[in-house]
Amino acid sequence: MRKFLTTGSPIHLKYRSDIDGLRGIAILAVVIFHAFPEWVTGGYVGVSIFFAISGYLISSIIFKGLNEGGFSFIDFYSRRIRRIFPALIIVMLSAFTLGWFYLLAGEFKQLGLYIAGGAAFVDNLIAWQGVDYFDGSAELKPLLHLWSLGIEEQFYIFWPLLVWICWKRKISTFVVLVLACFASFALNIKGFNYDPIATFYAPWTRFWEIIFGGLLAYCHIYHPNVLNRSHSPFPKKWLPSFISFLGFSIILYAIFFYTKKTAYPGWSALVPVVGALLLINGGEGNFFNKKILSNKVIVWFGAISYSLYLWHWVILSFARLIGGEEPRIRFKLALLFLSVALSWLTYRFIENPLRLGSYVKSKTFFLVITLGVLGFIGLNAYERGGLPFRSYNKTVMKYPESMVTTPRRKECFEILYAHSKKENWYCEVGVNSNSVDYFAFGDSHALSLVPALEAFGQANNKRILFAGTSGCPPLLGIQSLKGPKEIEEHNCKLLNERIYDYVRNNGIKNVILIGRWTYYTKSHSRPGEIVLIVKNPNGMVDAASSESDLKDALKNTVGLYQKIGVNVFIVEDNPQQSIDPSVALHKASKTPYDWAINKFSVTQNEHLRNQSKVNEYIESSGANIISFNGILCANGVCPLVEGGKFLYFDDDHLSISGAKKVAPELSRALLGQ
Repeated sequence: MRKFLTTGSPIHLKYRSDIDGLRGIAILAVVIFHAFPEWVTGGYVGVSIFFAISGYLISSIIFKGLNEGGFSFIDFYSRRIRRIFPALIIVMLSAFTLGWFYLLAGEFKQLGLYIAGGAAFVDNLIAWQGVDYFDGSAELKPLLHLWSLGIEEQFYIFWPLLVWICWKRKISTFVVLVLACFASFALNIKGFNYDPIATFYAPWTRFWEIIFGGLLAYCHIYHPNVLNRSHSPFPKKWLPSFISFLGFSIILYAIFFYTKKTAYPGWSALVPVVGALLLINGGEGNFFNKKILSNKVIVWFGAISYSLYLWHWVILSFARLIGGEEPRIRFKLALLFLSVALSWLTYRFIENPLRLGSYVKSKTFFLVITLGVLGFIGLNAYERGGLPFRSYNKTVMKYPESMVTTPRRKECFEILYAHSKKENWYCEVGVNSNSVDYFAFGDSHALSLVPALEAFGQANNKRILFAGTSGCPPLLGIQSLKGPKEIEEHNCKLLNERIYDYVRNNGIKNVILIGRWTYYTKSHSRPGEIVLIVKNPNGMVDAASSESDLKDALKNTVGLYQKIGVNVFIVEDNPQQSIDPSVALHKASKTPYDWAINKFSVTQNEHLRNQSKVNEYIESSGANIISFNGILCANGVCPLVEGGKFLYFDDDHLSISGAKKVAPELSRALLGQ
C-alpha cells in the first residue's frame, strides 16, 4: 500500500533554461503591452502563458512527489510561500509608501483595499466587482495586476488536495484532470458571452489554463511514451524543433495580432496556452529551444519575470497617477528600465535569499506574519477612508470632498430586474403629492442630475418620479447591447416600455429624457467607450447603425409621447471633460487653486463640437430642449471646478455641486419661464 507523507524530502525538478526563456517572452509581452499597447497589441496573453507554465511545473512537482512517495503538503505550501511572498510584500509595501505621499484619500482607500486583497489573494474578486482590464481607468489602479496572482493561488489551495485524493483513492487522475479542465473551459466559453468581465477575473473560468499545463505534466510523469516522439512517422531530427517552432509561431500570432477587442479569454485563450505547451513539450534539447528560448538574455528576463511582473505595473500606474497623464515615450522607457533594475535587485537580494538556504521554517513564519500585518494595514486604510489626515490629502482636501455624486443610486438606479418588479422599480424626488408632475429617466447622466431634480421639485412643489439604468438611453424601441447579463438584469427596452405604459396609464403630462447621447454614436469623443444600441437585434450592428437607430428612436419616442398628450423635454448632455477631476487635481497639486485646475478643462468649442451631431438629432425630434451650455460654460471654457468645488465627479458625470448649479436653469426650462 502506498504511504502518504506529511513531511518528506523536497521534490525538485530538473532545471530547464528553455522554460525560463518562455517566461521571458511572456513577461516581455506583458510589460511592453502595458507600456506601449499600440506596439504589442496582444501582449496580455503573456498571463495565460504564465498560467500554463505554472500548471506544468507545479503539477510536475506534485505528481513526482506522489510517484516517489515524498510529497508533503507542508513542504509544498512552504515553498509556495517562500516563492511568492517576498517580492509581493516588498512591492505592496512600496505601493503603500508611494500612496501615502501622493494619493488622494479616495485613491488611497482603494489602494488599501487592493493591499488587503493582495495579502488574501482575492484581488481578482475585488477587480471583478467593477474593473474592466481593458478600460483606461484600470491603468490608474496600482495593484490591479495582482488579479492573476489571486487566480493562481486560489487554484493551488485545492489542487494538491484534489490530486492527492485521486492518488490515494486510486481514482483516475487523468480523467479527473480532463473533466475539471473541460468544465472550467466550458464555463469560460459560456461565461464570456454572458458576462465577459466576470469571466476574465473569476477563478473557475481561468483554471483550465493552469490545468492544461497539469495535463501535460501528467503525461510526462506517468505516461511519457504517449508523447514519445520516436513513435512519430516524421524524422526525429527536426520534429521537436518543428513542434517548438509551431508553438512559438502561434504565441507570436496572439501577441501581435490580438487586440483589446479580441474576445478574451473565450476560445482565443486556447492559442497562447496551446502554444506554450507545444514549446514545453518540444523539449529542451531541440535546436529551437536550445538556441532561441535558451538565449541568455531571454532566460535572464525569465528568471526575474515574477518580480518584473509585480514592479512594472506599480511604477507605470503611479507615474500616470502622479503625472496626471500618459508618460511620454522616453519617460516610459526610463520607467521600464527602473522596473527591470528593481526586479533584478528584488530577485537577487530578496527573492533568492528568502526562498533558498536554511532556516526554512523561520523564513516561512516570518513571511506569513509580515504579509498578514501588511494586509491589516491596507484594510485599516480602506476602512478609515484613505487616511485623509495625510499631508498630501490635506493640501487639497477641500476639492475631493466635492467630487461626489447623488447618494440615491441604490434606490433610484439599476434596480435589479426593474422590468419585472411590481413595486419599487422607480424612486420619488421633490415633494409628496397625490399627482405626479414629471417622470424623468435615462442613463447614468440622468442619475447625476437627481440633485437638480430634487431642488426643482422642492422649490416648485412638484412630485417627480425617476428611473434609469447605466448605458440605457430613454428611448422606445431600442435595446442597449451591453451583453446578455446586462440585458437580463437591466433590460433597457423593457424598462423604457414600462415607463411609457406607466405614464400613459397614470395621466402623467410631462417626461424628461436625459442621456449621455454621444455614448451611443460613432461621433463620440472617446470612441472606445461606445455602447451600441439597436432596433433590430437580428440586423447588422455597428457604430454607424447605432447612431442611425439613435436618431430614429429620438424622433419616434417624442412622437409616441406627444401622441398621448405628453410634453417631452430632452436635456442636452453636459460637457464631457478630457480629464478626470482627480487627475487634474494631481497635475495642479503644487498650486491647488481653481485657476490651476481649470487649465485642464474642456473648451466650449470642443464641447459644442463633441455634441454637435447628437444635438442636431435632438433638435429635429420635436421635443422641448433643455441646455446647460450657458451655465456650465463661460468665457470659452467649461470649468472643472468653481468656487473651490468640483462640478464633476469624474470626467463626464456632474457632481452634486454641478447638478445644483444647473437646477435654476432646469426650473426655468420646465416651467416655461
